[in-house]
Amino acid sequence: MAESTLALSRTELRQEIGSYLGYGRTEASNWSTAQTAAVTAMIAAGLRPFYWHPRLEFAPGHEWGFLRPTLRLNTGASVYRYTLPDDFGGVNGLISFGASDGYSPLQDVGADGILRHRALASESGPPTMYGVRQLGNYGHMISGQRFEILLHPEPDTAYALEIPYNLLPDTLTSVR
Repeated sequence: MAESTLALSRTELRQEIGSYLGYGRTEASNWSTAQTAAVTAMIAAGLRPFYWHPRLEFAPGHEWGFLRPTLRLNTGASVYRYTLPDDFGGVNGLISFGASDGYSPLQDVGADGILRHRALASESGPPTMYGVRQLGNYGHMISGQRFEILLHPEPDTAYALEIPYNLLPDTLTSVR
């Protein structure tokens, strides 16, 4: 199938933005550091409203399916804490087991709720509740915020959980 005639490579996109900003349609290698930073900032500024349309009273914004993936988390016995992917931006729906497992979706009781339950009783079995919390970055915001999910009761064996979540997309690069 032929590529759309409207398609732009990343290089062509950067050249168009550079032209719009008055830098000409030259190669990025001819731009100053400040000009390159301005083009990069314009790309990010354009991606944000594309990803998250503003909701207007008369026309609701579109929700992109690729920004709502489902994570398949395979638990292990006696492990109740799991680090979530770097692009995790929050649970978006019910956390459930695989369709054939026959368990009810997990209830969100918050991370504090999970810790309270764990303090009161040491239980194991299929998880029935969860909580998400931020991982401490100890003042180092270089890598951004990360999250983990806590489960209760503590899994007694391997379970496959399906977690729909909001994806935090990356900016455009030469690779993607």
